Amino acid sequence: WSSDVCSSDLSILFKNSSLVTNNTQNGMISFWFNSYNLSNDQILFGIANTSNLSGNIGLQVYLTSKGTLSNSVVRIVGRNRANTTVIDMSSNVRDQIVANNWYHVLAGWQLSGTSNANCVIYLNGINSTNLIARATNESNVNYLGANVYLGQTPAGNSPFVGCLSEFWFSNTYA
Repeated sequence: WSSDVCSSDLSILFKNSSLVTNNTQNGMISFWFNSYNLSNDQILFGIANTSNLSGNIGLQVYLTSKGTLSNSVVRIVGRNRANTTVIDMSSNVRDQIVANNWYHVLAGWQLSGTSNANCVIYLNGINSTNLIARATNESNVNYLGANVYLGQTPAGNSPFVGCLSEFWFSNTYA
């Protein structure tokens, strides 16, 4: 699935059906972003079972300031069908994200086996991985949520303020 969009168009990018046909231990995502304002958590992409996000959130990718604007990071959280976190990683704060600049994100995760080497985030081509948590029981990420969203939650919360370009997601790992 791929798309290009700026914040004024984000309300139209909501799909009320599954994006993929199976849960897997793998995932990859690539996109460019330019945030105009880093003051709040901003949703970039997600897959959830309910539109109000009260149920299981299978995957969520967001921009977070982690308390101060100088610590803005891209964070990826994946959960299984039991709503247990199986992957939680972010870009490293040393690779500072500032407003009004374009950044490229390429991230991948492969949860089979015990190696953390297959859980990575590249920011502008540089390995910027901060692995927060990773399940070791080879659990799948729940990609079968009926609500797929880009740029904000299905209810319109936590909108991304800026532009996303060349967005791509897959439930495979290369």
